[in-house]
Amino acid sequence: METSNLQKFNPAKQAFFYALSLAALLFTALPAGMIVFQIINQEVPDPVGDYRGSYNDEALKFAISALLIAGPIFFFLAAKINQGLRTLAISLDSSLRKWLTYLILFVAMVVMLGWLVATINNFLNGELSLKFVLKFLTVAFITAFIFSYYFVDLRRSDPLAGNSARRVFAAASISLAAAVLIASFFYVESPAEARARRHDQLIIEDLSAIDSALNSYYYEKKQLPPDLVALDKSSYLYLAKARREKIFTAYEYRALDEKSFELCADFLMASAEVNSARADYFDPRWEHAAGRQCFTAAINILGKTERGLID
Repeated sequence: METSNLQKFNPAKQAFFYALSLAALLFTALPAGMIVFQIINQEVPDPVGDYRGSYNDEALKFAISALLIAGPIFFFLAAKINQGLRTLAISLDSSLRKWLTYLILFVAMVVMLGWLVATINNFLNGELSLKFVLKFLTVAFITAFIFSYYFVDLRRSDPLAGNSARRVFAAASISLAAAVLIASFFYVESPAEARARRHDQLIIEDLSAIDSALNSYYYEKKQLPPDLVALDKSSYLYLAKARREKIFTAYEYRALDEKSFELCADFLMASAEVNSARADYFDPRWEHAAGRQCFTAAINILGKTERGLID
């Protein structure tokens, strides 16, 4: 029976399971810490902090994606390995098992030590003490949790001993990962909000391109174009073909006098609703509310352009 079980987990299969569990562990532990870091950055803002210590929505989205995929894979592999140990399909005395477990510990500890070093380095560069303490405790807890799990596993002498402790470890790790994942959804924007934000950013990019083209047109012809079609034909409008064609239906242009004009567009969100960590560089000239918005502008004279929002 034991020989039959050992054949189920041959050395190649053991190596595959342990190597994949290492990758899944890193893509579970690190994203979980990243999520906690971003929550700390959001809840403990630093008015003089740089980009390294500020909330980053893209980092939070990546961490959520990684945890959603790698988390279940890691817990599944851990359960399969434990099952193999209980049924003697994997021998506790197997040198391959011990080498692979120590490899997992080594790689995980190196990564966590690097993370601790980076956390301390940020503190020495002026990060708030409260943020440093919370982040340090986060990394220290994750490191201690991983180390204790694998250290206890290596010291097992009986395949059936310590099942209760392993179940507690499993329940605690799954609960913590689930809690972190659930908490992240209170901070990340929804896919619909992300699409609406990107939609509005493209509008601002288009309006900026139209504004620049109008200035170039005026300096050459000493007058404003009668409409956007004439502006497009002047070859000053540098937009991709699809977006250049969109301006004739999506935007409204009207010359007000010799040097001033009006540009109108429909926005899905108010600019004030967009977190600075989620937006690309935002030009305050185009601050807007949701819905139809019109902006007055004047041809740039001596490097100065006046703009205003028409309510």
